[in-house]
Amino acid sequence: MPVLNKGDSNMAIMPMSYSPNTLQRRFEIIDEFEMGSSTYWIIYDRKTPFSAVVDAGPALIENDLRHRVIATLELIRVENFDGLSVKSFWQDAAALQVEGVVVQEIMQGFGLATRMYETLVVHQNITLMSDHHQLERVSN
Repeated sequence: MPVLNKGDSNMAIMPMSYSPNTLQRRFEIIDEFEMGSSTYWIIYDRKTPFSAVVDAGPALIENDLRHRVIATLELIRVENFDGLSVKSFWQDAAALQVEGVVVQEIMQGFGLATRMYETLVVHQNITLMSDHHQLERVSN
């Protein structure tokens, strides 16, 4: 099976982002916060279910205005449970860092995952389970 190693391809790698139209059509903005000198939105798609942190100010990416994604939280529905389980969390380390160092001291201890969890619980009244296997152990 062929393997693609980093640097082996001439494909352009675009940062994860959403157009303003996609944000408006698919997501609900459930929170807004400032980190450093930038404003970010926590967005939520209840159908999927999926949440992300995006830069509130669109930037020109490949000649299109887009909102850059800096973190995502994939959620799943669990049978016999009213809440949601966390499937995965991803954060773009490069979005908040320059040469591997967090740019501003105030950002060093900022937990995007925690902020997203708390926002979903408080603003959307969602019960989150970090490990859906916990429910299986309790149910058996």
